[in-house]
Amino acid sequence: MSKMLFYGIAFGGVLLLLSAHPVNAQPSSNIVANIVIVGNNRLDAEVIRDALKTKEGEFYSEDVTREDTESLMESGDFDSVEVEKVIQDNKVVLTYRVTERPLLREIDIQGEEHLSEKKIFAEMNLKLDKPLNPATLNNDIIRIQNLYAAEGLAQATLEYTIDQAEDGRSARLTIEIDEGPPSYVRKITFSGNTVFGDTRLLFAMQTKPRFGFLFGKFDEYTLKEDIWTITEMYQKEGYIEVAIDYDISRAEKSNGIAITITIDEGPRYNVDKIAIRQGKLKGFYATNLLYEVGIYRGGVYSPQAIEKDSENHRNYYRALGYADVLVNSKVLQSEEASPTNMLVNVYYEIQENQLFDIGIVTIKGNDRTKDIVIRRELNILPGDRYNFYRIETSRQRLQNLNYFSKVDFFEADSSSIRNAKDIDIEVKEKLTGQLGVGVGFSSSDLVFGTITLEQPNFDYKNWRNFFVGGGQKLRLKSELGINRQDVVLSFTEPYFLYEKLHGRKVSAGFDIFFRNNGTMGPDYNVMSFGGDVRAGTPVSFRWVPTVGKYIGTIRADLTVIGEVINVDVDKSLSYDDFIVGDDTRYLVRRRVNPRNGRVRRRVFPLQFEEYDKYLEEEDGIYVQASPVLSLTRDTRDNLLWPTRGSFSLFKTKVGMGSETYGLIEMKHGHYFKLFELFEREPQAIFSGAHVLLARGSLGFATPNTPIFDRFFLGGSEELRGFS
Repeated sequence: MSKMLFYGIAFGGVLLLLSAHPVNAQPSSNIVANIVIVGNNRLDAEVIRDALKTKEGEFYSEDVTREDTESLMESGDFDSVEVEKVIQDNKVVLTYRVTERPLLREIDIQGEEHLSEKKIFAEMNLKLDKPLNPATLNNDIIRIQNLYAAEGLAQATLEYTIDQAEDGRSARLTIEIDEGPPSYVRKITFSGNTVFGDTRLLFAMQTKPRFGFLFGKFDEYTLKEDIWTITEMYQKEGYIEVAIDYDISRAEKSNGIAITITIDEGPRYNVDKIAIRQGKLKGFYATNLLYEVGIYRGGVYSPQAIEKDSENHRNYYRALGYADVLVNSKVLQSEEASPTNMLVNVYYEIQENQLFDIGIVTIKGNDRTKDIVIRRELNILPGDRYNFYRIETSRQRLQNLNYFSKVDFFEADSSSIRNAKDIDIEVKEKLTGQLGVGVGFSSSDLVFGTITLEQPNFDYKNWRNFFVGGGQKLRLKSELGINRQDVVLSFTEPYFLYEKLHGRKVSAGFDIFFRNNGTMGPDYNVMSFGGDVRAGTPVSFRWVPTVGKYIGTIRADLTVIGEVINVDVDKSLSYDDFIVGDDTRYLVRRRVNPRNGRVRRRVFPLQFEEYDKYLEEEDGIYVQASPVLSLTRDTRDNLLWPTRGSFSLFKTKVGMGSETYGLIEMKHGHYFKLFELFEREPQAIFSGAHVLLARGSLGFATPNTPIFDRFFLGGSEELRGFS
């Protein structure tokens, strides 16, 4: 009886299911039957449909519809796009409801006085006959306000109105400008500062008070950068909790701005313990890690110093081939710390990873300069151990060629060589030829003119490319004046027989010259003509053992000079304010009495036994052949505009021929970067790096050295102000 009941209930359930879902019902399709565009006035519906990935007759996809919505919004033609999905006759009907942006037909700027419409339009991203984008409009308003702030009108206000046409297809934009009074910074006040004085803080800031017609422009973005600069100053002195705020108000008795900067210095932090955790370096190499740490126990703690030490450690490991080394620093409060003695422990954790070699080195962007000219300046070769310092040396050497306006090095894991880094070098060439013409006047040369023709990237074989691209140096200089004439033709091949010498860097060149100098004194003139041949090569010194850290260029040069020199000594004597000849026995001076107009004559006898025989002995023609050996060391960061580094010269010369003599000369100059002003305003007066050059020279000449090779006081390279 129970089985009969069970089967009955099951049969009834099946009938119930069949009645709820008829067998002949058809499921709905996922095919898009129709796409309807609603809300378009300016754009045709077919243009919008063509821009969609969703097409009629294809399967509906919610992801593709979302992409269509984003694509329409990115086109900039619409303020909004909404999609509705409806099932009709078992198919999908999509309705795109769009709100179009009107085309900008006119821009009217009112109230501008200090700035021209042309300058304002150049600052705007909105363009005529393009859709009016509200976000772009708001950004343009901010850009114009910043433009006024840069002109000293930071209180300028801007309001705009948009007038749309009745059909909604076009719009007219009106921008009303109230420039307001000039908003120069009149006063900057500091409070709460005890570590640094007001003058020191003000000197570090880009924002300055108005001084006459200099400085004083207000830009809040620049002021915020100044606040960060002052914050870093305090952090470098250990005040890592320093808090700085500023307030801007109208200056009293003027239309300018007064800035008040409030400083809460907080406590000073010092270093207690220092630890370096690494596993792959042993002995000498591990000991060198300690020399890369700038902080010391008991010294000041600062985040900038820790970051610099970490960078030094990274570069040290990268110089040994660990290109992907990771250096993490941890700072923990010391157990010895107290509220009156804030101490921290510093830990450097180094993860070396694997060693790398140099992979493929490619060069791009050198359309005129030959590939070999660039490669021979590189301090890296494929297959060498990866070395960070050698890569940086290569970058600096290419920049010092002065052939390129930009030199970039990019490195990536090699796809063809295991455990290697491929180096991509991208350069941007610039014009290297120079033609200079000038006219000048000086107290010694009187009137003179100069013509200079120079090509530091010369190639005498490459006439198809206008003799450019070979890295040779050609220079023709002519300086002609009343008292001095100087003509020099110079040619240098920096890498003479580079391939035949198996990559040995030997330079060779020659000079042909004519010089006539009558500026060294009233009694004699020196004229010389001749030439020289020279050769030089770098001298290899490992300043930092096996690391290859850049120390600049050390090279030796040998020059052999052959010349004919004519020293013409006038047989005359400078007597008071007069020049007299050797046949003169008396000097007559006439003076007019201003009272009665009478002429008074005074006769001075000349004593020629006091004639200066020093110059007379130098008179004559000399034929000289002089070898010159020089050693130079150059660590300047830039050959044209150095900001740090030094230049040292040791030179010896042996004169042989009409006279035999010897010279030794030593020179040294060191560059120090003192400070830099207006980093964000390179056009401002006194902007850029301020560099101090300290230099000195020491020379020794044998007693029989002729006058044309002796040391003279005066000139641009020596002490000034002496005749």
